[in-house]
Amino acid sequence: MLLYLYYKYNMSLIRKLNISKYLATKDSFFLFGARGVGKTSLIRTALSEFRPYTEINLLQAKEYRTFIENPSRLADIVEGKLKLLPKQEILRVFLDEVQKVPALLDEVHNLISLYEGKVQFILTGSSARKLKRQGANLLAGRAAVLHLHPLTSDEIALDLTRALHIGLLPGIYLKQYVPTSLLNAYVNTYLKEEIQQEALTRKVDSFARFLSVAGQMSGEPTNFTYVAKDCGVSPASAKEYFSILCDTLVAYRIDGWSPSIRKQLIQSPKFYIFDTGTLNSIRNELGDPPTSGSSRFGDLFEHYVLGEIVRCVAYEELGYDINYWRTNTGTEVDFILSKNGEPLVAIEVKSSERLNEGDTRALKEFAIEYPSCKLAIVSREIEELMLNGVHRIPWHKIGGTLRTAIKA
Repeated sequence: MLLYLYYKYNMSLIRKLNISKYLATKDSFFLFGARGVGKTSLIRTALSEFRPYTEINLLQAKEYRTFIENPSRLADIVEGKLKLLPKQEILRVFLDEVQKVPALLDEVHNLISLYEGKVQFILTGSSARKLKRQGANLLAGRAAVLHLHPLTSDEIALDLTRALHIGLLPGIYLKQYVPTSLLNAYVNTYLKEEIQQEALTRKVDSFARFLSVAGQMSGEPTNFTYVAKDCGVSPASAKEYFSILCDTLVAYRIDGWSPSIRKQLIQSPKFYIFDTGTLNSIRNELGDPPTSGSSRFGDLFEHYVLGEIVRCVAYEELGYDINYWRTNTGTEVDFILSKNGEPLVAIEVKSSERLNEGDTRALKEFAIEYPSCKLAIVSREIEELMLNGVHRIPWHKIGGTLRTAIKA
Protein backbone atom coordinates (compact mmCIF):
# COMPACT_ATOMS: atom_id res chain seq x y z
CA MET A 1 0.00 0.00 0.00
CA LEU A 2 1.40 3.41 -1.01
CA LEU A 3 0.80 6.13 1.52
CA TYR A 4 0.08 9.65 0.36
CA LEU A 5 0.80 12.31 2.97
CA TYR A 6 -1.10 15.53 2.41
CA TYR A 7 0.15 18.87 3.68
CA LYS A 8 -1.73 22.10 4.25
CA TYR A 9 0.10 23.64 1.28
CA ASN A 10 -1.76 21.21 -1.05
CA MET A 11 1.17 18.99 -1.90
CA SER A 12 1.43 15.24 -1.50
CA LEU A 13 4.22 12.71 -1.45
CA ILE A 14 4.80 9.01 -1.14
CA ARG A 15 7.32 7.90 1.48
CA LYS A 16 9.57 5.02 0.47
CA LEU A 17 9.50 3.42 3.91
CA ASN A 18 6.56 1.01 3.68
CA ILE A 19 5.12 1.23 7.19
CA SER A 20 1.97 -0.64 6.13
CA LYS A 21 4.09 -3.74 5.49
CA TYR A 22 5.26 -3.74 9.09
CA LEU A 23 1.81 -2.98 10.49
CA ALA A 24 0.42 -5.94 8.58
CA THR A 25 2.87 -8.33 10.29
CA LYS A 26 1.28 -7.51 13.68
CA ASP A 27 4.82 -7.44 15.15
CA SER A 28 5.89 -4.44 17.24
CA PHE A 29 8.58 -2.10 15.90
CA PHE A 30 10.62 1.02 16.64
CA LEU A 31 10.79 3.88 14.14
CA PHE A 32 13.72 6.19 14.75
CA GLY A 33 14.57 9.39 12.90
CA ALA A 34 15.72 12.94 13.54
CA ARG A 35 13.05 15.43 14.48
CA GLY A 36 11.23 16.80 11.47
CA VAL A 37 11.62 13.82 9.10
CA GLY A 38 7.90 13.03 9.35
CA LYS A 39 7.68 10.02 11.66
CA THR A 40 4.42 10.99 13.32
CA SER A 41 2.67 11.93 10.05
CA LEU A 42 3.77 8.69 8.41
CA ILE A 43 2.59 6.51 11.30
CA ARG A 44 -0.77 8.29 11.64
CA THR A 45 -1.45 8.01 7.91
CA ALA A 46 -0.62 4.29 7.89
CA LEU A 47 -2.63 3.58 11.04
CA SER A 48 -5.75 5.11 9.48
CA GLU A 49 -5.95 1.88 7.46
CA PHE A 50 -5.34 -0.35 10.49
CA ARG A 51 -7.95 0.57 13.06
CA PRO A 52 -8.51 0.35 15.96
CA TYR A 53 -5.43 2.01 17.40
CA THR A 54 -4.53 4.09 20.41
CA GLU A 55 -2.07 6.99 20.30
CA ILE A 56 -0.02 8.26 23.23
CA ASN A 57 2.05 11.37 22.45
CA LEU A 58 4.73 11.87 25.07
CA LEU A 59 5.54 15.34 23.74
CA GLN A 60 2.23 16.48 25.23
CA ALA A 61 2.80 17.69 28.78
CA LYS A 62 -0.30 15.98 30.17
CA GLU A 63 0.57 12.60 28.68
CA TYR A 64 4.19 12.94 29.75
CA ARG A 65 3.27 13.72 33.37
CA THR A 66 0.84 10.82 33.50
CA PHE A 67 3.36 8.21 32.39
CA ILE A 68 6.48 9.59 34.03
CA GLU A 69 4.65 9.39 37.36
CA ASN A 70 2.95 6.05 36.71
CA PRO A 71 4.30 3.93 33.79
CA SER A 72 1.93 1.08 34.76
CA ARG A 73 -0.93 3.28 33.57
CA LEU A 74 -0.09 1.94 30.09
CA ALA A 75 -1.13 -1.58 31.12
CA ASP A 76 -4.44 -0.27 32.47
CA ILE A 77 -5.18 1.46 29.15
CA VAL A 78 -4.19 -1.49 26.96
CA GLU A 79 -6.02 -4.11 29.03
CA GLY A 80 -9.14 -1.95 29.20
CA LYS A 81 -9.23 -1.59 25.41
CA LEU A 82 -8.49 -5.28 24.82
CA LYS A 83 -11.59 -6.23 26.83
CA LEU A 84 -13.74 -4.27 24.38
CA LEU A 85 -12.04 -5.67 21.29
CA PRO A 86 -13.53 -8.52 19.21
CA LYS A 87 -11.39 -11.67 19.48
CA GLN A 88 -10.25 -11.61 15.85
CA GLU A 89 -8.95 -8.03 16.00
CA ILE A 90 -5.57 -6.71 17.12
CA LEU A 91 -5.00 -3.55 19.17
CA ARG A 92 -2.29 -1.25 17.86
CA VAL A 93 -0.70 1.19 20.31
CA PHE A 94 1.32 4.13 18.96
CA LEU A 95 3.80 5.54 21.52
CA ASP A 96 5.26 8.74 20.07
CA GLU A 97 8.70 9.88 21.34
CA VAL A 98 9.07 6.90 23.67
CA GLN A 99 12.57 7.96 24.76
CA LYS A 100 10.89 10.63 26.89
CA VAL A 101 9.75 7.91 29.35
CA PRO A 102 12.16 4.94 29.04
CA ALA A 103 10.40 3.07 31.87
CA LEU A 104 7.44 2.52 29.55
CA LEU A 105 9.46 -0.07 27.63
CA ASP A 106 9.32 -2.50 30.56
CA GLU A 107 5.54 -2.22 30.42
CA VAL A 108 5.58 -2.70 26.66
CA HIS A 109 7.74 -5.81 26.96
CA ASN A 110 5.44 -7.31 29.56
CA LEU A 111 2.29 -6.56 27.55
CA ILE A 112 3.76 -8.12 24.39
CA SER A 113 4.53 -11.27 26.38
CA LEU A 114 1.09 -11.41 28.00
CA TYR A 115 -0.96 -10.63 24.89
CA GLU A 116 1.14 -12.01 22.03
CA GLY A 117 -0.76 -11.70 18.77
CA LYS A 118 -3.34 -9.36 20.30
CA VAL A 119 -1.38 -6.13 20.70
CA GLN A 120 1.15 -4.39 18.46
CA PHE A 121 3.27 -1.46 19.64
CA ILE A 122 4.57 1.21 17.28
CA LEU A 123 7.31 3.14 19.07
CA THR A 124 8.89 6.30 17.66
CA GLY A 125 11.83 8.38 18.83
CA SER A 126 14.65 10.60 17.70
CA SER A 127 17.34 8.22 18.97
CA ALA A 128 17.92 4.98 20.83
CA ARG A 129 20.89 6.62 22.55
CA LYS A 130 18.99 7.93 25.55
CA LEU A 131 17.23 4.59 25.97
CA LYS A 132 20.49 2.64 25.88
CA ARG A 133 22.26 5.10 28.16
CA GLN A 134 19.59 4.70 30.81
CA GLY A 135 19.62 0.92 30.49
CA ALA A 136 16.10 0.90 29.05
CA ASN A 137 14.50 -2.32 27.88
CA LEU A 138 14.79 -2.43 24.07
CA LEU A 139 12.44 -5.42 23.95
CA ALA A 140 15.15 -8.06 23.51
CA GLY A 141 14.63 -8.63 19.81
CA ARG A 142 10.82 -8.56 20.04
CA ALA A 143 10.62 -5.39 17.94
CA ALA A 144 12.16 -4.50 14.59
CA VAL A 145 14.14 -1.25 14.30
CA LEU A 146 13.36 1.03 11.34
CA HIS A 147 14.68 4.47 10.37
CA LEU A 148 13.02 7.36 8.57
CA HIS A 149 15.13 9.94 6.76
CA PRO A 150 14.54 13.27 4.99
CA LEU A 151 12.94 13.24 1.53
CA THR A 152 14.52 11.59 -1.50
CA SER A 153 14.15 12.09 -5.23
CA ASP A 154 12.23 8.78 -5.29
CA GLU A 155 9.52 10.38 -3.14
CA ILE A 156 8.99 13.74 -4.80
CA ALA A 157 10.16 15.65 -7.89
CA LEU A 158 12.94 17.81 -6.50
CA ASP A 159 14.19 21.26 -7.35
CA LEU A 160 17.90 20.60 -6.81
CA THR A 161 18.92 24.17 -5.97
CA ARG A 162 16.08 24.46 -3.46
CA ALA A 163 17.01 21.09 -1.94
CA LEU A 164 20.65 22.15 -1.55
CA HIS A 165 19.58 25.47 -0.04
CA ILE A 166 16.88 24.56 2.49
CA GLY A 167 17.26 20.80 2.71
CA LEU A 168 14.78 17.96 2.56
CA LEU A 169 12.93 17.88 5.87
CA PRO A 170 9.31 17.52 4.64
CA GLY A 171 7.86 20.37 6.69
CA ILE A 172 10.62 22.67 5.44
CA TYR A 173 11.01 21.69 1.78
CA LEU A 174 7.27 21.61 1.04
CA LYS A 175 6.65 25.16 2.21
CA GLN A 176 5.74 27.59 -0.56
CA TYR A 177 8.40 30.02 0.60
CA VAL A 178 11.97 29.83 1.90
CA PRO A 179 11.48 29.04 5.62
CA THR A 180 14.79 30.44 6.88
CA SER A 181 13.43 31.20 10.34
CA LEU A 182 12.10 27.65 10.74
CA LEU A 183 15.46 26.13 9.86
CA ASN A 184 17.29 28.43 12.25
CA ALA A 185 14.79 27.56 14.96
CA TYR A 186 15.32 23.86 14.23
CA VAL A 187 19.05 24.21 14.78
CA ASN A 188 18.80 26.50 17.79
CA THR A 189 16.10 24.63 19.70
CA TYR A 190 16.68 21.05 18.65
CA LEU A 191 20.38 20.69 17.99
CA LYS A 192 21.67 23.15 20.55
CA GLU A 193 19.27 22.19 23.33
CA GLU A 194 18.07 18.61 22.95
CA ILE A 195 21.35 17.19 21.67
CA GLN A 196 23.18 19.20 24.27
CA GLN A 197 21.10 17.36 26.87
CA GLU A 198 22.23 14.08 25.33
CA ALA A 199 25.82 15.19 25.90
CA LEU A 200 25.19 15.35 29.65
CA THR A 201 27.25 18.50 29.86
CA ARG A 202 26.72 21.94 31.28
CA LYS A 203 29.32 23.41 28.94
CA VAL A 204 26.83 25.19 26.72
CA ASP A 205 29.44 27.35 25.02
CA SER A 206 31.70 24.37 24.26
CA PHE A 207 28.93 22.41 22.61
CA ALA A 208 27.78 25.44 20.60
CA ARG A 209 31.36 25.93 19.37
CA PHE A 210 31.58 22.23 18.56
CA LEU A 211 28.42 22.38 16.46
CA SER A 212 29.83 25.29 14.47
CA VAL A 213 33.13 23.47 13.91
CA ALA A 214 31.31 20.24 12.97
CA GLY A 215 29.34 22.19 10.38
CA GLN A 216 32.44 23.72 8.84
CA MET A 217 34.20 20.32 8.74
CA SER A 218 31.21 18.36 7.48
CA GLY A 219 32.41 16.02 4.74
CA GLU A 220 36.11 16.42 5.57
CA PRO A 221 38.45 13.92 7.31
CA THR A 222 38.21 14.59 11.04
CA ASN A 223 41.16 15.14 13.36
CA PHE A 224 39.64 14.92 16.85
CA THR A 225 42.62 16.65 18.45
CA TYR A 226 42.22 19.72 16.23
CA VAL A 227 38.46 19.80 16.76
CA ALA A 228 38.95 19.54 20.52
CA LYS A 229 41.41 22.44 20.49
CA ASP A 230 39.01 24.64 18.49
CA CYS A 231 36.14 23.81 20.86
CA GLY A 232 38.06 24.05 24.12
CA VAL A 233 37.30 20.45 25.13
CA SER A 234 39.25 17.21 25.38
CA PRO A 235 39.68 14.91 22.34
CA ALA A 236 37.53 12.35 24.18
CA SER A 237 34.73 14.91 24.52
CA ALA A 238 35.02 15.83 20.84
CA LYS A 239 34.63 12.15 19.89
CA GLU A 240 31.64 11.87 22.20
CA TYR A 241 29.99 14.94 20.65
CA PHE A 242 30.35 13.44 17.16
CA SER A 243 28.96 10.17 18.48
CA ILE A 244 25.91 12.03 19.78
CA LEU A 245 25.28 13.61 16.36
CA CYS A 246 25.40 10.16 14.72
CA ASP A 247 23.31 8.42 17.38
CA THR A 248 20.59 11.05 17.06
CA LEU A 249 20.73 10.64 13.25
CA VAL A 250 21.83 14.24 12.71
CA ALA A 251 25.12 13.15 11.11
CA TYR A 252 26.47 10.19 9.17
CA ARG A 253 29.89 8.75 9.94
CA ILE A 254 31.87 7.56 6.90
CA ASP A 255 35.10 5.68 7.62
CA GLY A 256 37.99 5.23 5.22
CA TRP A 257 37.75 2.08 3.09
CA SER A 258 39.80 -1.04 3.76
CA PRO A 259 38.88 -4.73 3.57
CA SER A 260 40.03 -4.83 7.20
CA ILE A 261 37.55 -3.37 9.71
CA ARG A 262 40.44 -2.61 12.04
CA LYS A 263 42.22 -0.58 9.38
CA GLN A 264 39.01 1.28 8.57
CA LEU A 265 38.69 2.40 12.15
CA ILE A 266 42.23 3.77 12.41
CA GLN A 267 41.74 6.05 9.40
CA SER A 268 40.28 9.50 9.91
CA PRO A 269 36.47 9.34 9.64
CA LYS A 270 34.31 11.87 7.86
CA PHE A 271 31.09 13.19 9.40
CA TYR A 272 28.32 14.55 7.17
CA ILE A 273 25.45 16.61 8.57
CA PHE A 274 22.31 14.72 7.50
CA ASP A 275 20.43 17.57 5.80
CA THR A 276 21.75 20.36 3.59
CA GLY A 277 19.35 22.97 4.98
CA THR A 278 20.40 22.13 8.52
CA LEU A 279 24.03 22.33 7.43
CA ASN A 280 23.51 25.76 5.85
CA SER A 281 21.85 26.98 9.04
CA ILE A 282 24.73 25.73 11.20
CA ARG A 283 27.16 27.48 8.85
CA ASN A 284 25.07 30.70 8.81
CA GLU A 285 24.74 30.38 5.01
CA LEU A 286 20.98 30.40 4.56
CA GLY A 287 20.90 33.90 3.12
CA ASP A 288 21.34 32.91 -0.51
CA PRO A 289 21.01 29.64 -2.44
CA PRO A 290 24.29 28.08 -3.64
CA THR A 291 25.52 29.22 -7.05
CA SER A 292 26.04 26.58 -9.70
CA GLY A 293 29.74 25.97 -10.27
CA SER A 294 30.81 27.27 -6.87
CA SER A 295 32.72 25.19 -4.32
CA ARG A 296 29.76 25.57 -1.94
CA PHE A 297 27.40 24.10 -4.54
CA GLY A 298 29.76 21.16 -5.05
CA ASP A 299 30.06 20.53 -1.32
CA LEU A 300 26.29 20.58 -0.78
CA PHE A 301 25.78 18.38 -3.85
CA GLU A 302 28.09 15.75 -2.30
CA HIS A 303 26.04 15.88 0.93
CA TYR A 304 22.85 15.46 -1.10
CA VAL A 305 24.20 12.44 -2.98
CA LEU A 306 25.31 10.76 0.25
CA GLY A 307 21.83 11.28 1.65
CA GLU A 308 20.31 9.57 -1.39
CA ILE A 309 22.70 6.64 -1.01
CA VAL A 310 22.03 6.27 2.73
CA ARG A 311 18.26 6.27 2.17
CA CYS A 312 18.43 3.80 -0.71
CA VAL A 313 20.50 1.36 1.38
CA ALA A 314 18.18 1.78 4.39
CA TYR A 315 14.80 1.58 2.65
CA GLU A 316 15.81 -1.33 0.41
CA GLU A 317 17.23 -3.11 3.50
CA LEU A 318 20.44 -3.81 1.57
CA GLY A 319 22.72 -3.90 4.62
CA TYR A 320 25.71 -2.34 2.84
CA ASP A 321 28.51 -0.38 4.47
CA ILE A 322 29.40 3.07 3.11
CA ASN A 323 33.02 4.24 3.17
CA TYR A 324 35.34 6.57 1.29
CA TRP A 325 38.69 5.68 -0.30
CA ARG A 326 41.79 7.82 -0.18
CA THR A 327 45.39 7.01 -1.07
CA ASN A 328 48.52 8.47 0.50
CA THR A 329 48.99 10.47 -2.71
CA GLY A 330 45.62 12.19 -2.26
CA THR A 331 43.56 10.29 -4.85
CA GLU A 332 40.05 9.89 -3.47
CA VAL A 333 36.79 8.16 -4.36
CA ASP A 334 33.86 9.71 -2.52
CA PHE A 335 31.86 6.61 -1.57
CA ILE A 336 32.46 2.85 -1.58
CA LEU A 337 29.49 0.53 -1.04
CA SER A 338 30.53 -2.86 0.31
CA LYS A 339 29.35 -5.98 2.07
CA ASN A 340 31.37 -8.52 4.04
CA GLY A 341 34.59 -6.74 3.12
CA GLU A 342 33.90 -6.84 -0.63
CA PRO A 343 33.53 -3.52 -2.50
CA LEU A 344 30.44 -3.59 -4.73
CA VAL A 345 30.12 -0.06 -6.14
CA ALA A 346 32.60 2.82 -6.14
CA ILE A 347 30.85 6.19 -6.54
CA GLU A 348 32.41 9.51 -7.49
CA VAL A 349 30.40 12.74 -7.15
CA LYS A 350 30.79 15.67 -9.54
CA SER A 351 28.40 18.62 -9.50
CA SER A 352 29.19 19.64 -13.09
CA GLU A 353 26.63 19.44 -15.91
CA ARG A 354 29.12 17.90 -18.33
CA LEU A 355 31.72 15.28 -17.40
CA ASN A 356 35.12 14.75 -18.96
CA GLU A 357 37.51 11.79 -18.94
CA GLY A 358 39.55 13.26 -16.08
CA ASP A 359 36.52 13.00 -13.77
CA THR A 360 36.81 9.19 -13.78
CA ARG A 361 40.54 9.04 -12.98
CA ALA A 362 40.09 8.16 -9.29
CA LEU A 363 37.53 5.48 -10.11
CA LYS A 364 39.86 3.87 -12.64
CA GLU A 365 42.67 3.88 -10.09
CA PHE A 366 40.41 2.16 -7.55
CA ALA A 367 39.43 -0.40 -10.23
CA ILE A 368 43.08 -1.43 -10.65
CA GLU A 369 43.05 -2.71 -7.07
CA TYR A 370 39.43 -3.96 -7.14
CA PRO A 371 38.65 -4.95 -10.76
CA SER A 372 35.31 -6.64 -9.95
CA CYS A 373 33.86 -3.50 -8.31
CA LYS A 374 31.25 -1.59 -10.34
CA LEU A 375 32.10 2.05 -11.06
CA ALA A 376 29.62 4.95 -11.03
CA ILE A 377 29.73 8.71 -11.19
CA VAL A 378 26.84 10.97 -10.13
CA SER A 379 26.56 14.38 -11.72
CA ARG A 380 24.09 16.87 -13.18
CA GLU A 381 24.33 15.36 -16.64
CA ILE A 382 20.86 14.72 -18.07
CA GLU A 383 21.48 11.40 -19.79
CA GLU A 384 22.17 8.12 -18.01
CA LEU A 385 24.72 5.98 -19.83
CA MET A 386 27.58 3.51 -19.51
CA LEU A 387 30.84 4.88 -20.90
CA ASN A 388 34.21 3.12 -20.71
CA GLY A 389 33.06 0.93 -17.85
CA VAL A 390 31.70 3.81 -15.73
CA HIS A 391 27.97 4.16 -15.10
CA ARG A 392 27.04 7.83 -15.41
CA ILE A 393 24.04 8.54 -13.17
CA PRO A 394 21.97 11.76 -13.25
CA TRP A 395 21.46 13.19 -9.75
CA HIS A 396 17.69 12.54 -9.70
CA LYS A 397 18.06 8.84 -10.61
CA ILE A 398 20.44 7.74 -7.85
CA GLY A 399 18.03 5.53 -5.91
CA GLY A 400 16.58 3.54 -8.80
CA THR A 401 19.91 3.19 -10.58
CA LEU A 402 21.77 2.05 -7.48
CA ARG A 403 19.14 -0.57 -6.72
CA THR A 404 19.66 -1.99 -10.19
CA ALA A 405 23.45 -1.69 -10.14
CA ILE A 406 23.93 -3.27 -6.72
CA LYS A 407 21.57 -6.17 -7.28
CA ALA A 408 22.80 -6.95 -10.81
